[in-house]
Amino acid sequence: MKILIQGMRRSSTTFLFDVLCADGRCRGYYEPLAKAQKQARGGGSRVREDDFFAALRAARDRFLARHPLADPSVLNYGAPRAARLELEEELPEEVLAYLRFLLSEGEHCVLKFVRAFRKVSALARLSDEARLLHIVRDPRAVASSFLFGKGRKHAAAFTNAADFFAFLGDPAKDRVPGPRQLQALDVANALIERGLTCCAPDAPVFMKLLALWEFHFLETDRAGRAAFGERYLLLRSEDLVREPESALVRVYGLLGEPVPERTRQWTLSHVEDRPQVFAPDDAAWARAVDDLGLAATLAAAGYA
Repeated sequence: MKILIQGMRRSSTTFLFDVLCADGRCRGYYEPLAKAQKQARGGGSRVREDDFFAALRAARDRFLARHPLADPSVLNYGAPRAARLELEEELPEEVLAYLRFLLSEGEHCVLKFVRAFRKVSALARLSDEARLLHIVRDPRAVASSFLFGKGRKHAAAFTNAADFFAFLGDPAKDRVPGPRQLQALDVANALIERGLTCCAPDAPVFMKLLALWEFHFLETDRAGRAAFGERYLLLRSEDLVREPESALVRVYGLLGEPVPERTRQWTLSHVEDRPQVFAPDDAAWARAVDDLGLAATLAAAGYA
């Protein structure tokens, strides 16, 4: 079984990856298009304390030993090396060869992406048997998660709704509060520069993230249905969290298998339904949906 996961950053892609790795059969490769040089202790979900990049670094070394590249950094196809590469629709042949190598390493393999939302058609050409799981999350929760940071480490910057909805970042560096650059904001700004969204260049950060969410969703869903057909599944993060057993039946139905008991037990013991949306009743969310024309896309994603 060959499984590809694609979803926007902060959309529970890592937790879905954890779920699929829980029965112990799958070789799991976390963010194959990332730089992967530093440890990713706990990944995005923080459910496990493993270095999620360890297996990928070892596999990348095996690939490079067989297929030396003049510039191995090309395998980081997107942020942080060059975030705007995430808007390109194709992948270089050496990157495609690398992804095929990863899929060939075991009978059961799962590759988890956040950088491949415009490359779904290219991913479909990697394997005729691969399944694509597209996980999507309420865009308000995505924007909230980005701005507050992991563990809500930037909460002190947003003591009230006015601060949150007016936040513009650092125009010189596109930084959010704290030391880390917000890679998704680089991609959102590139969308605006290329005229791929109606979001204004001077819009607050939360609106840029909503615009990026729409682009992510539409690109992945359109190409997923066209290129994968019945091998494509759209899954809401909220369904995985709130109705895990039903969600697992859908996921493993796509794979043509019953839900492994070990996976079911692991998921039920680790799933958490926590508040996700900052100031959910604030009218700024509805105004942003109207200004960006998001209503139809929200309905298509299951967030009417």
